[in-house]
Amino acid sequence: MAQANIITWNLGGFRQKEALSSGLQYVQFVATVIERSGADLIGFCGIFDNLAAPFGTTLINELNNRAQKPNKWREQASPQLGLSRNEQYSFVWNSEKLQPAKTSLTDYFQSVYPLPDEPKERYGFPRLDGQSTDMPPFLAYFELLGASKFLPVAIFHAPEWSEYQALLIRMACLNLAQLAAFNQGNGCLLMGTFNVPLDDDVNTPDSNGAVAFGPLAGASGPYTQLLARQPNRLADNAEVAMTMEQALVQTADNFFFRKAANGVSVSNAKVLNVFEGVFGSFTYNSQQEDWQWHTAPLGPALSALQAVIANVQDEEDTDNDDLMTAQPDGSYAKLEDAFPPYRALVSAYMPLMVTVNY
Repeated sequence: MAQANIITWNLGGFRQKEALSSGLQYVQFVATVIERSGADLIGFCGIFDNLAAPFGTTLINELNNRAQKPNKWREQASPQLGLSRNEQYSFVWNSEKLQPAKTSLTDYFQSVYPLPDEPKERYGFPRLDGQSTDMPPFLAYFELLGASKFLPVAIFHAPEWSEYQALLIRMACLNLAQLAAFNQGNGCLLMGTFNVPLDDDVNTPDSNGAVAFGPLAGASGPYTQLLARQPNRLADNAEVAMTMEQALVQTADNFFFRKAANGVSVSNAKVLNVFEGVFGSFTYNSQQEDWQWHTAPLGPALSALQAVIANVQDEEDTDNDDLMTAQPDGSYAKLEDAFPPYRALVSAYMPLMVTVNY
């Protein structure tokens, strides 16, 4: 059975300032995470200043150079969405595994969803993005190469959570559950930042998840929630002797898979904890009777970002005494060392990953 790994990643507000100060190092770090994870499709949100296409192009160039294949990786940016918000989504995919396809409902990619009986009108999520800051989902219709199967994949960024906004997220999920474009193919994967805090389990009565996700993934909903109680939103600041529980403090992102699927399934949904790849380690070599140090796979790429932060702070003449340093090889020894550069220049969110089986 063939497999494809899919990531959803909220970049937390990638704007012109970040692009100018750390664009190359930022892209190299993201590429290293993708490369190490074995991902075949990545859906990004949280991109602003009309940077989705330049970001996607730079990223696929980096990935293609690493693979030494000029056309392996492709990208597609969404339009700017949300009234005065102008946020964008971006898809980046491995063209050896997936290929965009066209149907009568979806012209490869889609961000406008007409009402079935009034084609000149369209769904809002829950309000129309041209009249509010609410974002519609961005849908890509992919052929799973070598299997004659098709998978719609949609990324969505919901309104922020509050007592009032919880009802808006519920209304958005109700509309997501009704979209005809999502009922195409051999299944549908819906992913992104839903902003539903703990307890986000749709199956827990009266929980935040039951309130928000009920129409989408409740007992009569067309989708299954793939993650529950798995925080991926970061704390605001590092702490001394920081633990992973103190670093990842709240649920935000999730995956949902359509119950009506034919020959396609999903497995191993998880938070892709980037911090686990930044720590160097020692192993004992019994033949040499000595301990050997191993450089962390993600450490050097993150420490390059840390250097960018330090340089920017030096130029602004601000105090950077609390900005911890990496080891000489770029690895980190403690979580509170690695937390500031990731939180400051990469994202306030950890990515999620799921495996599609077909």
